[in-house]
Amino acid sequence: MDQNEATQRDAIRAAIAAQLRAERAAKGLTQIETARLAGVSESTIIRVEQGKRDLPVALLFELARVLDFDPAAFMDAAQARFQR
Repeated sequence: MDQNEATQRDAIRAAIAAQLRAERAAKGLTQIETARLAGVSESTIIRVEQGKRDLPVALLFELARVLDFDPAAFMDAAQARFQR
């Protein structure tokens, strides 16, 4: 992976992270509560929200259930953040 690809990947992760934080905050949940409801560790939620971990599709759908959002709309919003 060259530097440009790495930079783009980091920007995509940052956009997804920001969108997840926004969805979680809108529901008034902490990272601990969100992790518990989604059946994952708190560190998983923290790392995704920090842009240090990719968001697996299965976890995206579980978070969509927990936080009550549409996965397609979530990705559209994340893409819009990425393109800014």
